Amino acid sequence: MNKIKLILAIFSLTMVGCDDDTVSSGNNDSTESISGTYTLSSVVVHGSGDCSDQNGVSGTCFPEPQLSEADCPAGNCNCSSDLPEVTTEEDCDAVDGDWDGSDCTVQCGATTEAECLAFENSDGDSGEWYTGGFCMNINTGDGMSCGESNCQPSDCADDDEVSWINIGWNLWAAVLPQISVTFSNDGTYSDSDNGTGTWTQEGAVLTMVNSDNEVTTGTVSGSTFTTEDMDSVFGSDPVCSVMTFSK
Repeated sequence: MNKIKLILAIFSLTMVGCDDDTVSSGNNDSTESISGTYTLSSVVVHGSGDCSDQNGVSGTCFPEPQLSEADCPAGNCNCSSDLPEVTTEEDCDAVDGDWDGSDCTVQCGATTEAECLAFENSDGDSGEWYTGGFCMNINTGDGMSCGESNCQPSDCADDDEVSWINIGWNLWAAVLPQISVTFSNDGTYSDSDNGTGTWTQEGAVLTMVNSDNEVTTGTVSGSTFTTEDMDSVFGSDPVCSVMTFSK
């Protein structure tokens, strides 16, 4: 996924702000200049698809995305129990189990390290508690190998398509591409995906036109602007995301 398409080319910028009536472009001093670099600083995702609802979340729990931040454990238990009473793949799928052709197994459900280590299945196997995180390709959702060593956040830092994922709570702003836009006083702008274009400002309304003549409009307030987007997040149904950029 092209990073700048994620924010600028296909999004309508709905930036919140002041409301004077001057027009500026480039080095016009009749209004406060928006020149400078703005970087993605927060993202709130509304799963309902309506950015006006009150149920937006700023992050997601891995590997249990249905959990809230308060309920999200800072680790994950690798443990499974056999369900001998489940004898078909269909019935195994119905309980979110794993079918190996003859047996159905399900996760033990431990959410703390103590519960995980205390668990023991019918074969005498105990749970294994994992903490930390891993590198993931944000376009495909695939985990990245760090060789024989455990992954560290620095292993992900040099690739714009790879993010560090905590086993636990993850802020969307940290997971999504770190997009930035730089506005110059001469009426041009550039973005972190090597896109360029021109901008004009009339009162609170900012209009950007990129090199493909695609127009993006919005308003700006002080040192931040906020965008609203309807798109999918890691293959989900379309959601509405409120994205804030800060100078």
